[in-house]
Amino acid sequence: LDLFSHYGDSQMHFVTHIVMLCSNLRAALRHWARFARLVCETDRFEFREGQKTAGIYYINTSVAHQNRWMSEHYTVQCYHYIKKFTGKRIELNEVRYAHADPGYKKKYEENFQTEIKFKQPDTGLVLDRKYLSCELNTANSYIQRYMEGRAEQLLQQLEVRTGLGHQVQELLLRLLPEGKTGIDDVADQLFMDRRTLQRKLKAEGTSFRDLLEE
Repeated sequence: LDLFSHYGDSQMHFVTHIVMLCSNLRAALRHWARFARLVCETDRFEFREGQKTAGIYYINTSVAHQNRWMSEHYTVQCYHYIKKFTGKRIELNEVRYAHADPGYKKKYEENFQTEIKFKQPDTGLVLDRKYLSCELNTANSYIQRYMEGRAEQLLQQLEVRTGLGHQVQELLLRLLPEGKTGIDDVADQLFMDRRTLQRKLKAEGTSFRDLLEE
């Protein structure tokens, strides 16, 4: 929970700079989810928007790095930047962790000022949907477009190495318990439409149906 305080804003990575240049919080969280893999290939973030609430969720796909420290670090970091870039006092509905209570719940409550839930199906920050329209005081559309274009190039290079089919399989495994295994569900998480997803999978010599049946 204290790791982020040891290096702070002076060492923001490339993806955080893209996020801070977005027009509003919705765009920022979507970009965070899309480009997080450029920082660490085993890190995944998912942005979920419902009718009343929204959330940014952290998933570590590496078996060797399944621990609470990474979850703590990224949730603290994300909440810090949400408040900093909007310049607003964003109140969270709850913070969820997949791990059990490590014995210092009060420290979590001091950091997030909201209800903390342990042993949850996922790890993430949940907030009121109304905050998504908050403008970022760090927005710069010109620089953001340039950096996003470069990020897309890097992401494409990464996809060539790891394969889109592998990403789809990972998503299907995570979405299966929720019953969200449709191609539109997966395409939405990958920030592309179904036709683009089908085309890219075909280029890899596979299909969504084949991956789902596997």
